[in-house]
Amino acid sequence: MSGKKLFMLIALAFAALVSVNASVISLQIIQHDSTQDEVRGTSYAIENAMFDFLFDKGFIVTNSPTAASFDEREDSVICNRGLADAKIGMCDVFIVLTADYKDSASQNPQGIFLSIINQVHWEMFDVSTGGSLAKGKSEVVGEVPFKKDNEHGVSQFVRDMAEDILVSLRR
Repeated sequence: MSGKKLFMLIALAFAALVSVNASVISLQIIQHDSTQDEVRGTSYAIENAMFDFLFDKGFIVTNSPTAASFDEREDSVICNRGLADAKIGMCDVFIVLTADYKDSASQNPQGIFLSIINQVHWEMFDVSTGGSLAKGKSEVVGEVPFKKDNEHGVSQFVRDMAEDILVSLRR
């Protein structure tokens, strides 16, 4: 066997081994916003940033549709549906992020603004048992500078929160 073929065989074996051992994570974003029943661009930006972060860390990531909710009962229905989808999809971990928006939030649902986020709660579940593995929250504190009140600012906020989630995933 030539050196080139041997290298390709080793590379394919390594790729197969890595993909077999990668954890599969399902994400669900729930939006709490008394001013909008439409899913905000900011909620989609939260989802994209978390998805990208986890993928870049080597996880296989899928998601349930981002949803707007107005009460805890609806949150529970959305979360349980997402957990069931994760189980059907053979995921290992289900993470639900609940984004709470300020009552004075922008009336532009397509806009992406860090300043309209009050806080984001997250909870991680073991898909096989449905049991909670970890939870936490991140808050937007103080005034958001104009140059950070955009998609980049939302992404940085999510990356900071994602680092906490990553610590819990690695336990």
